[in-house]
Amino acid sequence: MWSRFKRSRGAMAGLFCIALLSLFALIGPALSPYTYDEVSLSSQYLPPGAPSEEYPGHLHFWGTDELGRDLWTRVWMGTRISLYVALLSVLIDLTIGILYGVTAGYYGGAVDLILQRILEVIQGIPTIVIVTLLMLVLKPGLVSITVALVFAGWINLSLLVRAQVLKLKETEYVLASKTLGASDLSIIIRDILPNAAGQIVIMAMMSVPGAIFLEAYLSFLGLGIPDPMASLGSLINSGFKSMLLYPWLVLIPVIIFVLLVVSFNLAADGLRDALDVTLGTSEDR
Repeated sequence: MWSRFKRSRGAMAGLFCIALLSLFALIGPALSPYTYDEVSLSSQYLPPGAPSEEYPGHLHFWGTDELGRDLWTRVWMGTRISLYVALLSVLIDLTIGILYGVTAGYYGGAVDLILQRILEVIQGIPTIVIVTLLMLVLKPGLVSITVALVFAGWINLSLLVRAQVLKLKETEYVLASKTLGASDLSIIIRDILPNAAGQIVIMAMMSVPGAIFLEAYLSFLGLGIPDPMASLGSLINSGFKSMLLYPWLVLIPVIIFVLLVVSFNLAADGLRDALDVTLGTSEDR
């Protein structure tokens, strides 16, 4: 798998960018003497590279915002929060989606019928509507935005898991395990899930950029992370208001956001090709 993954230049470039952006999200704020919420009204709208008035000898690498807060620190803190929210929601989606999909696919019959009707009702409501309503009801913050993302993100994963279980439960090795008296839990854990793991991992990887985009969309609408905390979406929203006069306030978080989303898409595409030997790599095609 690693050999096939390495042959895709796009996937390797995406993986490198993800690692680099994650590293800066962790250590970037520590490279600056400022905190993400430190206000300095005498340092409003400073351009990138401007010297600091509070800390002689230091620079505002990416300038400051309308409250004189250091943009370098806020962008990397925002990247950290966006990654945290997206990855946490995907992990919870994996847990719910696997449990729901395995239950529906393995037991079938009336259980599958009831669970699929519930999914049809949920799918009939647009995701953006559900998430926006949840955010209006819940208090803005990390917990509420994670709940909103989880509510909408597990459905497609559960459908994928169900389809894989329906296919795998009729295979000879599963029938052999049943004949030998293995329990349902043992069959699911030892025979079915390991053989469906490739598709599940691909789906989870591809859902990360979607979660990052949805979090940024909610923050852009003012329904996400409350000030003074920041995510990439809230930084873009804040910078958008004054982009004609101070373009760096919106350009810098937009560039980081685009790099993050494109990198995850490239890595997910390469991972899909590497795990599915029938497709080959992007380079082979």
